[in-house]
Amino acid sequence: MRITYAMTFISFLIINITGNICIISSNGVGEQLDFETIDKGPWSNHSNKTDYVIYNQQEWVELWTLTFSNQVPVPDVPTINFTENTVIASYFGMKPSSGYSIEITEIVEFDNQININVGESSPGKYDIVLPALTHPYHIIKTEKITKSVFFNHYIIPRINYEIPFYISLALFFSALAIIGIIFYIIFSKKTQR
Repeated sequence: MRITYAMTFISFLIINITGNICIISSNGVGEQLDFETIDKGPWSNHSNKTDYVIYNQQEWVELWTLTFSNQVPVPDVPTINFTENTVIASYFGMKPSSGYSIEITEIVEFDNQININVGESSPGKYDIVLPALTHPYHIIKTEKITKSVFFNHYIIPRINYEIPFYISLALFFSALAIIGIIFYIIFSKKTQR
């Protein structure tokens, strides 16, 4: 009884004889679907945290235009054959600095649904970030999807290395000294001429 109960929450990865990766979970046996990244980055014009499954050209053009409406000119819309493919997009929403990212990491097809795993990453406590608003996104295409789609968002763990303040200070002054030496060399050569 405990084993059956635990199996509904734990997924196991099995590689079958054909080399396909199968997933066993409470939804049954699933198979990973291949996908290709269309575009990914930290700057878009989409400020809400949202996921999309795009099935036709009109929705695709609208989403692409919204994503890149902050760029002049807006990049050309990539050609997608919607009779054979589906576009999937995940947006992380507006973030206060650089260092945030979102990534579609896995698509698993089960008998009655498609699960899309989306990893989210935030800057660590000691990461150096730019103080600029970002809107991370990831857009992919995969084979045609006709089943219900569920997005599973998870946090990508980060390793934070704490640098003591005195080491940071020493690195800062070392960098200043190197810059000073470079300027001295450049300007002393100019004055000798």
